[in-house]
Amino acid sequence: RIPFVDLRQQKVTKTILALLPREVIQRLHVLPLAVREDVLVVATLMPDPGPLCEVVHRYSGSRNVEFVLVQPSHLKNVIKVLFQQQVPEDR
Repeated sequence: RIPFVDLRQQKVTKTILALLPREVIQRLHVLPLAVREDVLVVATLMPDPGPLCEVVHRYSGSRNVEFVLVQPSHLKNVIKVLFQQQVPEDR
């Protein structure tokens, strides 16, 4: 069983967000939320995140990853908002 987290109660820092590439976050609909005692906590929509484990390990460099479930609409909105704020300024 995977714990459920309300993203409205979470704050994602730039440092944590930088643990996974933007393309991986957007393509796989995952979001790094925190690092607790050397465990990377990653939000996902998948009740069985097995297929995501290898990709998250590879890109994050973290050996220990814990997945938490989140509301699909919340995750999509948070990813959209976070990456709208990172548009290059020379546009």
